[in-house]
Amino acid sequence: MADRPVCSAILAAICAAPSILANAGLLKGKTATSFPDEGENLKAKGANFTGQGLEIDGRIITADGPAHAKQFGEAIVKALK
Repeated sequence: MADRPVCSAILAAICAAPSILANAGLLKGKTATSFPDEGENLKAKGANFTGQGLEIDGRIITADGPAHAKQFGEAIVKALK
């Protein structure tokens, strides 16, 4: 899966879900965030983990959890336009 181009798809994950993208190799070299407990996994899989509330790297949108859910949703809507 990591060897396939993502094309114009939007990948979005919040809370612990960015670890799923990281485990699939989709966050390697990308700036991303997640629930703090998942930060080490993202780093181990090659992501630039920031610990911020919301990160957008190209078509990849990640957020840390409920505190930034509104901004996360707004970022997805904006990316879809």
